[in-house]
Amino acid sequence: SWNPNQNGLKNPTVVLQHGGVGGPGYTEYGHGAWFKSQGYNVIVLDSFWSRGFIANWRKLDASVAQHGRAFSELGANTRARDAFATAQWLRTQPEVDPNRIFLIGGSQGGWSVLRAFTDEKSITENYKGLFRAGVSIYPVCWSWQQTPGHHGTNVPEKLNPRLGPFYAPLLILTVGLEPPGGAADMNTCDPNIFKSATKHIRYPDQTHAFDAEPPPGQPRGRCIYSLNPHWCGASGGRDALGNCKGSPKADMCEDTNATEVARQDMYTFLEKFK
Repeated sequence: SWNPNQNGLKNPTVVLQHGGVGGPGYTEYGHGAWFKSQGYNVIVLDSFWSRGFIANWRKLDASVAQHGRAFSELGANTRARDAFATAQWLRTQPEVDPNRIFLIGGSQGGWSVLRAFTDEKSITENYKGLFRAGVSIYPVCWSWQQTPGHHGTNVPEKLNPRLGPFYAPLLILTVGLEPPGGAADMNTCDPNIFKSATKHIRYPDQTHAFDAEPPPGQPRGRCIYSLNPHWCGASGGRDALGNCKGSPKADMCEDTNATEVARQDMYTFLEKFK
């Protein structure tokens, strides 16, 4: 979804990467519309449907039960390459300032941002300079350094990507109500990931996907449960209310006010590098 500003100028551009189930949705289109209103070009990537996948490791015609818990070809490395290819294409577009391209992603898309900004020879030799700065929102933090929970069990080290230190300005946004021990629980991440970031902001009372703004006219503040059957695996399953054990509320609860705060935080950060 390519949405350039038709003002005859070379504008800053935001690349948005979706999370790990379903492809682009409310979150990316909500942020995209907001950044477009602030004068940015916006492009929303779709890493799943073009490959015949509807989730991280599940083909379109497969059941939810086949949503695997290990790494796959659609992990951080492939998603980062999608971002690099997009930035290379954007640099050829007349509406784009090639020195002001920014990468934003949430969840698995946030994992991709962490990987894309990692100061590793295989990345920096070919892709350094494509993105001016980035934002990683409640990212998955599986890495060579540390893999939370049991997600990395029997997974070869070569499939675990290195995350950090980072070669370009990076803002990380995390939340306090992730499933304990899960893939996006910052308490189980390598702490150096956050130390290496330019800035880290934590919203302690928010859940994963708090920024999943629904289309106009639909109810706000809804709470949903993840389709990923392994979502609560690290916390020991679900309690009598259906929440992950140790979690005070549903997996994902949209919050209008918190979304506005997060957008302002992202905007303020990116504007420093325009």
